Amino acid sequence: MARGPFHLTICPGAWSAPSQWLAVQDSLLRYPTHLSGVTCADWPTDDASAGLEAHAEAVLSAVPDEAEQVILLAHSFGAYPALEAAAQVSDRVKGLAFLDAFLPSEGQSVLDHSAGRRGADQMRADALNGLLLPPDPGIWNLDPAGAEALKPHLRPQALLSFEQGLSAAASQALDQVSHKAFLNAGGHENSPFRQAFDQLEGRADWFALQIDGGHMLNVERPAAVAYWVAQFLSMAAGKGF
Repeated sequence: MARGPFHLTICPGAWSAPSQWLAVQDSLLRYPTHLSGVTCADWPTDDASAGLEAHAEAVLSAVPDEAEQVILLAHSFGAYPALEAAAQVSDRVKGLAFLDAFLPSEGQSVLDHSAGRRGADQMRADALNGLLLPPDPGIWNLDPAGAEALKPHLRPQALLSFEQGLSAAASQALDQVSHKAFLNAGGHENSPFRQAFDQLEGRADWFALQIDGGHMLNVERPAAVAYWVAQFLSMAAGKGF
């Protein structure tokens, strides 16, 4: 049984640079008991060929070789590469924490979550040479100042990473990991993140929690994200909170 301390690797959402997560990382340092270190995956940018495999490699590159007890924290799109990476190092990954994230089934892609709606077709139409430019941060219900401040921390995303489905091995990794958490930020009932959270109601094998805020909780409420991630680390170590 894992007892920690754990190395935490953050898997950001689409378009997101690691710099978005500095406030969360700094806040996590207040809870050192079960934490040996924190790193953040750096997604490939300006590369239209960067599919889920390349993003999973970015996760694995962020995990130190010496880290034997690893927990992955995945935000939004980051669930996909987190799961793909977990499948490759399942003996080292002791927990998966999802922050307002997708919980995909085998073969399901990001764009599949928009099937039948304008979103998927619009993203394909908007892609330039296989790359999706960052959207206006205002779509995440940030206030004008917050949206403006976020713009420098957004980068192009390969459309391919949205089109590829989750592998069978990655789907199995989700089923097999010992400790799982889902921190939900609300959202409308048609949100795939809200739907994922709702499906976990009553599941004894998940730690599921609602946090007040918008989709970019790491930007809006970094201290709250750090606090609840720290509580999950404590649970993974066999302690209460």
